[in-house]
This record gives sequence, structure tokens and C-alpha cells, in this order.
Amino acid sequence: MGWLEFIASIVRSIAWPAVIIILLFLLRKQLGNLAERLTEFSFPGGKAKFKDELAKGRRAADKLPPAKAQPKKDEVDPLVRVAAETPEGAVILAYIDLEKKLRDIAGKLGKGSNVVNHMGVMQELTSRGVVEKEALELFSNLRGARNSAAHGVGPKLTTADALDYVEQAAILKSVLDDAMKSI
Repeated sequence: MGWLEFIASIVRSIAWPAVIIILLFLLRKQLGNLAERLTEFSFPGGKAKFKDELAKGRRAADKLPPAKAQPKKDEVDPLVRVAAETPEGAVILAYIDLEKKLRDIAGKLGKGSNVVNHMGVMQELTSRGVVEKEALELFSNLRGARNSAAHGVGPKLTTADALDYVEQAAILKSVLDDAMKSI
């Protein structure tokens, strides 16, 4: 093999990768716009669909009867401020509040219950008829949306998305406050 054949084989080897790199460079703005409009993003082990989960959660929350205990203004306001700065942080903090309430309920349910995790607490409350099945559905959707936000997959969250999440979490927390009183 002469040096001309050697150069020709190198050019053949790098031709397709070079074409792809050039295309990506030329289409970078269009690809960036496409990434911003994504509503679903697949990754190994699942899909992240924050807005879909949020919409399902809103439908479930709307079906719930009004809670006797309304969200306290001083509990929601700090999350509103956080949502303006970092929407993902507000989502995670709102979910942590739900987890705390569910841990309190799990303790009150006692050792005789088959509770092993937060979803288990919600399932136990639903099976006992303490909360509506829509509350379980809402929790499941909030958990899925929180996972999407926490793992940073999919489109960037907006302040409005975070505020909707915070509102839905406050509705569920009010339902759980009522449930705590009736256990």
C-alpha cells in the first residue's frame, strides 16, 4: 500500500463522521429549538413527561372533594418565591412536604398496616376508604412529575409549571391533613 492509498483510506474512514459533524453544526439552532419543544424525553429505564403528569394530576385534583383543611398561606408562599428562582427546586420541596406528611401518617397507621413506602401509605389510605382513589392518582402523578424534574430530563420547567405543581401538592396535603384526623 502506497502513501496515496493510505491517505485515500483515511479520507474514506472519516468522511461520514465529518458529514454528520458538519450537519449538526449547520442545524444547531434548529436542533436547539426542537429540544425546547420536547414534551417527552426517553432515557434508559423510562420516560420523563412532566407536563403530562402535571395535566393528569390536575384532572385528579379537580375530581377530589374540597378538603376541610385548606392550605396555609404561609406554607405555600415560600414555595412561590422558590418557583420564581428555580422551578425544579420548588417541585422538589413541595414533594418533600408530602413525604413528611406521609411519614407522619405511616407512623399513625401503626405496625399492623402493610405500609412500606410512600406509595404504600397512599394505597393503604385508599384501601381503608380514608382518601378517594383520585388522591392516590394525584400522588402518583405528582411523584412522576417530581421524578422528571429531579432528573432534569425533558423540557426546562417554567415558573408556571412549578406553581401548578405546588398548588396540586397543597391540595393533596390538605386531603392528607383530613385523613390524619380520621385515622
